[in-house]
Amino acid sequence: MAPITTIPAAGIPAREIFQFQSFQSSQEGVICDSTTTQSPAEIVGSIMQYSRPQILAFGEIHPAYDCADTPDNEQNTLVYLANQVIPVLSQYGIDDLAFELYQGRAVTKELNFFYSPQGYLNSKLTPWLSKAAALCSLTGFDQLLDQAKAYGIRLHPGSLTLQELKQPRHLINGWDRNRTGIIANNMLTVIQRLAKSDKPFAVYSGHILNDINPIYQDTSFGDDLAAQDGLNYKEIDLFDLTALVNYNQAVPADFYPPLREYIANTDPTHASCYNPTPNHYVLTLPPSSP
Repeated sequence: MAPITTIPAAGIPAREIFQFQSFQSSQEGVICDSTTTQSPAEIVGSIMQYSRPQILAFGEIHPAYDCADTPDNEQNTLVYLANQVIPVLSQYGIDDLAFELYQGRAVTKELNFFYSPQGYLNSKLTPWLSKAAALCSLTGFDQLLDQAKAYGIRLHPGSLTLQELKQPRHLINGWDRNRTGIIANNMLTVIQRLAKSDKPFAVYSGHILNDINPIYQDTSFGDDLAAQDGLNYKEIDLFDLTALVNYNQAVPADFYPPLREYIANTDPTHASCYNPTPNHYVLTLPPSSP
């Protein structure tokens, strides 16, 4: 397998993957369309059964950092990952998940404690994990930890190190370009390490689908992974339409037009799936509890 390319902090142009002509599935044998009555778990299971990827990557758009206007019943992509996807990953032999979480010795120590038979989240014993669980952008992280432990799936942190987290931020129009590039590089380092084994694993990262938004597209690495020779890579981009509406991000004007059209014509009351290219899927999530 060719080495996975690590992008510089400044980023490189990402190839546009949502350039398609129709909303028909590009693969035979996979039920993946806007009229499906399958649950998110069943859709992911169908993709796994058909393709058996070495890397199954979930791209996500997490909530804004201000949660004041978030409805109590809102389910975000992380909640769906915890309650519906984690059991499916375990069923297909995946027991490793690369995840955008603080990394460092302290976090590793806390994860080791949490995964022990007596482990649990505790503000004193697991302060960094507890801090992550309290973030709006990681709503549902506590559920993910519990489900991952129950199904024997180990989280591999790949976000900022604790040292990098302490560095001053340099915001330009609300975006810290350098920090975003560092997170992408750190995630790729974890993916590179896990890919050295023949074991399948999963990835959950906003940098998987950052290429849908021109502001962030040069920090995306999803289609770079898809282009690696000898790497069986499948990507499922998760969209919670309710969350996007609540955070005023629903079909923003700078999304690529084909994706905007797809989301605009998707029934938000049930899960739907679209397969624009052989390696990529778009999964929209219903607002009801998973």
